[in-house]
Amino acid sequence: MRQNCVAIQSVLTVLPLVILGTLLLWSLAGCDSLPSRNGAALLHEGDPTIATTEDEPLPETDAEGPVPTAAVRELRDAEARELIRLAAARLTGAVAVRLESDRYLAAVSDVNGSGRLKIAVAALDDQSADLAEPGVMADSSRLYRNDAPTPTVYLAVFEYIGQEPHAPSAADLEEVHRFTIGRRRVVSSLAVRPLHMEVAIPAAFVLRVVTREGNEEYWSTLTAEGRPTMTVVQNAATVRTAVVDMEGNGYLDFLRYQQVFEAGRGYDTLITWTRWTETGFEDSGTTNIVRNLNQFLDWAGRTLVREAWTDFADYGLIPADRRNLSQAGLSPQQMVDAVFAAEGDELLTEVARQQRIAEVVFPEIGRNPFPELGRQTSFRTSLRAVTDAHRSYFFHAEIAMQLNPFQPQQFFFRPAEARPAEARPAQTQPAQTQGD
Repeated sequence: MRQNCVAIQSVLTVLPLVILGTLLLWSLAGCDSLPSRNGAALLHEGDPTIATTEDEPLPETDAEGPVPTAAVRELRDAEARELIRLAAARLTGAVAVRLESDRYLAAVSDVNGSGRLKIAVAALDDQSADLAEPGVMADSSRLYRNDAPTPTVYLAVFEYIGQEPHAPSAADLEEVHRFTIGRRRVVSSLAVRPLHMEVAIPAAFVLRVVTREGNEEYWSTLTAEGRPTMTVVQNAATVRTAVVDMEGNGYLDFLRYQQVFEAGRGYDTLITWTRWTETGFEDSGTTNIVRNLNQFLDWAGRTLVREAWTDFADYGLIPADRRNLSQAGLSPQQMVDAVFAAEGDELLTEVARQQRIAEVVFPEIGRNPFPELGRQTSFRTSLRAVTDAHRSYFFHAEIAMQLNPFQPQQFFFRPAEARPAEARPAQTQPAQTQGD
């Protein structure tokens, strides 16, 4: 009895990079520096990272977290480059990816706030030394050549254990972990990204690879205790990942949206939640959109037929909207009428009182109807109220999904007072039909 009325429109939410003074990063990108900000030169146009300038250290900051040592604050470009060169030379069983003859795809940062610099180097298996030459692994045409070799990619992380970074030696570097990325044909960039919206530490080394389907970002770091941890951000035709502060605690959450086909149901969207904790990246749950949304609409239809206005106001609205409507003097019955706008001038609760509603029909949802990922978003839909006398009345409603879809109340109806003015439906002449 239901009809498909909505379609998925997945939009990757792009998180702006938080650039803070305490984050020290050197990323050898082989490109010109952008204008400096707060004493830090920006590299990688479109994928900014931070590096110390030649003539001044990064400024101090009042941001929370461990205060970098003087050695960390005063590290210069040449010194960072020397640390990277030494780390590349220390690799065993692998070869570092070069950007130029003496520059590598690498980054330097105290990502876990231990007071010791970490040097991350992108590397290939030692049987693929020719592919580590400048420009080879960045060539996207390799994706479409059947004869292009596919090396195993690693991200090797070294720790500087010496006391004087101004004159480092190979003995001052210790490889603490080697992340295995897997067999890949194209590696596009390496950057450092904070894991908190307001402070620079903790942070992660982010290695980006390109695939035929899209791209993958490998967020790799160490916990405060030094334990290695990694999560993967995927973006392809059927998979999108939103990186947002979903819980409002400042730390980034990773929401992976994957479209799946279910026989007899159509396409659903699974959401997998990964968050940052003291013990590293942690898988925190999985939920779905389409199946849960159809169940929510079934509940709403049954509740309206029962004329259970209070139940609808309690469980169909979010607490903030219900509270605002209550403070405005609206009863639960009036709250229901604030949600459902008629194509004519009827009120849904008046139709129920005068003629008794026998059935409420929402369209069958066959795909994810929410246009944006990683934020509270909504869509408009219609419903048909059928009376005992077989008269049909048509109404419009706006349905939203919480920013945190793992809350017990994943979906809710948005009353007209809570919508933008342009989203409120215009009033028209009464519309009703006889019979089914």
